[in-house]
Amino acid sequence: MAIAQGISKITVFKKQTGLGVSASGTGGQIMRRESSANVLKKDTYANNEIVSHQQSTGKTHGLRSVDISLNGVLSPGTYAASVGSILRRDFTTLTAITAVSVTIAGTAPTWTVTRAAGSFLTDGFKIGHVIRLTVGTLNALNINKNLLIIGLTATVATVRVLNETNMFAEGPITGTTITMVGKQTFAPLTGHTRDYYTVEDWQSDITQSELFTDVILGMADFSLPSTGNATIQLGGPGLNRSSGSSQILTTPTAETTSNVMAAVNGDLIVNGVVMANVTGLSIKIDGKAANMGAVVGANISPDIQRGIIEVTGQFTAFYQDGVLPALFDAATQISLVFAMTADSSATSDFMSFVIPNITLDGDSKDDGDKAIVRTFPFTARLHAAGGTGANSEKTIILIQDSLA
Repeated sequence: MAIAQGISKITVFKKQTGLGVSASGTGGQIMRRESSANVLKKDTYANNEIVSHQQSTGKTHGLRSVDISLNGVLSPGTYAASVGSILRRDFTTLTAITAVSVTIAGTAPTWTVTRAAGSFLTDGFKIGHVIRLTVGTLNALNINKNLLIIGLTATVATVRVLNETNMFAEGPITGTTITMVGKQTFAPLTGHTRDYYTVEDWQSDITQSELFTDVILGMADFSLPSTGNATIQLGGPGLNRSSGSSQILTTPTAETTSNVMAAVNGDLIVNGVVMANVTGLSIKIDGKAANMGAVVGANISPDIQRGIIEVTGQFTAFYQDGVLPALFDAATQISLVFAMTADSSATSDFMSFVIPNITLDGDSKDDGDKAIVRTFPFTARLHAAGGTGANSEKTIILIQDSLA
């Protein structure tokens, strides 16, 4: 008799049209994973009764609920739909600036892109966006490169080239197009989406399906070490599970094929300063999704509840001066921007994370016969100074994905 093996399982996510409307048929997305541990849970109630035979009469089963957990290595585009659901806003594009006159100035690694007219701020560009210059008669060193915005005014974007190649000082060059690459999402102020998913574990080697319904993805945990692959953990509750011998989410879209990213291929900017001594970074988005609880007459909760979106994390850095400890000591509100690429090409696929307002919550340090490392946990909050016409978004976190 066959025994199920992980290599023969696919995990498929498909959005439902609403609560209680389990997805089926064609469509859905096969998820890339290191592991997925999706389980049914039941409340149990001990029968604490005293009887003459002096033996337990067992437990009674109660409320059914589901836990979804998927671990993967991070690649552009692969988890965009899930992350958008967790942040309660789908990924969207930003309208490109066309036919603009620009001047390139500076020296490596920091350059400025100055426009002759119009406003980056009015056009919706933000610190942390990755842009590219195209069209026009730009020098080959300036065209089609990932440029991370690290400073922004109405007419001047201060940028770093993500693959650390040189640019060429020139201008004004007319007829240029400036594009925010891919799409972005962020926790919005209004118009929050509420996405329910059907998740299927299809075990082809034993022809068994486990279907988890009315799932709300509530958590994304990003781990970005200085060595090794970047990883993501997705999680969330659901209402029920059913099992059978037929695949329910038939002919899903194949897994994405984008390259896995490593944090070593990127830039981290803390409080406007490029950090060269950071040894690791983690970011957790938690929407506090949870089973709503039981009602009389049903063993399934009526819905999933959500709480406020919290963003926390930490970074570790070699101890080289007192700048970061002083920021912790003074409870200074600062920003964090991180962008990483899938390879070293000028137009590599990438993801970027912008947390415009964090406070450091600690600065502990280790010891030993080695370089000293300090750990800086942080908590984010809504960036009230951001929004329309500002150089940052009015949000707790913004994420850009070149393949979203």
